[in-house]
Amino acid sequence: MKQMNNAYVVVNEKFNFIEGNREIADMSHVCSIMNAMINNGFIPPIVVDNKTRYVVDGQHRYTAATNLWKQGIDYQLPVIFHDFDNPLLAAILYNNKSKEWRTASYVKAYIADGRESYILLQRFCESHSLLGTGNKFKYSTALVLLTHTHSSEIVKNGNLVVTQDQCDKAEAVYQEMTSLYKLFPAILQKTILKAWINCRTSILAKMSFQEYLKLVSNKFVAPAAFRTSEWENAFIKILA
Repeated sequence: MKQMNNAYVVVNEKFNFIEGNREIADMSHVCSIMNAMINNGFIPPIVVDNKTRYVVDGQHRYTAATNLWKQGIDYQLPVIFHDFDNPLLAAILYNNKSKEWRTASYVKAYIADGRESYILLQRFCESHSLLGTGNKFKYSTALVLLTHTHSSEIVKNGNLVVTQDQCDKAEAVYQEMTSLYKLFPAILQKTILKAWINCRTSILAKMSFQEYLKLVSNKFVAPAAFRTSEWENAFIKILA
């Protein structure tokens, strides 16, 4: 290892990956970085926690470099070392603008950080079949059920608050959603589910859900758009 300006360059150096950080899934990206390294392309320094030697930013670059080292190529990888209070949270911050970090990536990372709200969110998704892995709206739908909001920013910035009481209260709405899903699968759309949540109390004050479901089966006309207000009107309209 040798120092170069404000960074170091390393060869055959052993660093660690953080549990909960984004996994290396795109090997084509790693290969393109390897080609850039071989052809003396500009490679930004990776960022490593000084104490734990965790790679906070640059897992793909580090993987590319280690592949070259295994091939006997002494590529000099630029590294910036820093003392982080929490390397995992630092990794989340570094990757906040990354297109590869989906909602699931943040949930996994915050679960690794031991955050109970994210554990409850993941558990709720896994224990309810309509929120399973095949549902691309999994987290946004669960957020509407649990918190009545569908903002993914709450998940990304670590401010999600979910309690067991919220999970228990969401159970009734989920059961209603499964019945409505049989009539129109679009109920999984967060804006439409939000519409049902907004007007269900006034509807169920007049009749049971099973009675209302019969009206839906016979009289409901789905709006052309997915706007919440239009679906609220449609849900209420069939009571007239």
